[in-house]
Amino acid sequence: MSLENYTIHSIGKTTHSIVIKAPTNTDKQHNAFCDSICQILPGAYRDGADNIIFVAHEVTPLSNAQLNTTQCSLLIQCLCKQLMYLEEANITIHGIDIHDVIVVDNTYTCIANPELMADIHHNNMHIISPISKARFTAPEIRYMRAIPAKFPRQSSYYGIGMLVLHWLREAAQKPDNPQKGESESPSFSWLKGTKFYWFIKRCTDPDPSNRTLLFI
Repeated sequence: MSLENYTIHSIGKTTHSIVIKAPTNTDKQHNAFCDSICQILPGAYRDGADNIIFVAHEVTPLSNAQLNTTQCSLLIQCLCKQLMYLEEANITIHGIDIHDVIVVDNTYTCIANPELMADIHHNNMHIISPISKARFTAPEIRYMRAIPAKFPRQSSYYGIGMLVLHWLREAAQKPDNPQKGESESPSFSWLKGTKFYWFIKRCTDPDPSNRTLLFI
């Protein structure tokens, strides 16, 4: 499995490696990102600067996965844990897409694309160079007009919420609406009465500073 910024190799029957390629990332971003993956995948460890070794029976990109609601819950838990680890190192993501995430043994999910990294300074995400805007990017970042730019660090939560909404639609066989599903006013009222509804609502609050990662 190979994308521009990461490659996954099988080096045994159940042993795999992720090779992270992010030449534009700082050493701090690179190390925190690799370590964040090790926080998610049981038994994973770094073997050199760019290589992560882990054991699994199956590894697939999220774009090829079929998730039910239980797996969507696990998706939330894993991505929130990874993002919280990154935030402790004053790093976050500026957006996310389905091909940026891998699924391991239909249980563990983690962001594998290091190009999403952005530094946090004084509780704000700082973008200092042009970025490729992912499918699930907060409106305030998508429509930024100048670089450098800064946004509340919680701007990253919008993308997580929208990614989860995408997979809940898939599980419920509700097609994405490009006008609604990726806009600043996503429609998810059909989820009312569920934990997913409140999670997405918290992630996509119109005021970025009010967004939270809370799944209860």
